[in-house]
Amino acid sequence: MKKKSQVLEKFKILEADMESDTGRKIKRIRSDNGGEYTDRLFKEYLSKQGIRHEKTVPYMPSRMDWLSG
Repeated sequence: MKKKSQVLEKFKILEADMESDTGRKIKRIRSDNGGEYTDRLFKEYLSKQGIRHEKTVPYMPSRMDWLSG
């Protein structure tokens, strides 16, 4: 992504693809506390969709080690 403002748009595409592929809805996401994940529109969308947003502890890279693996 070129802009953080594209996060919601890209998330909606990902959500639709995952639901189409699996037939299941996303129940929760986990992210850092980056502004692109905590802005009002993103939070409102998640709430409307019934998606729980879990935020990782700031400055704890060990929590993310498994992602870079």
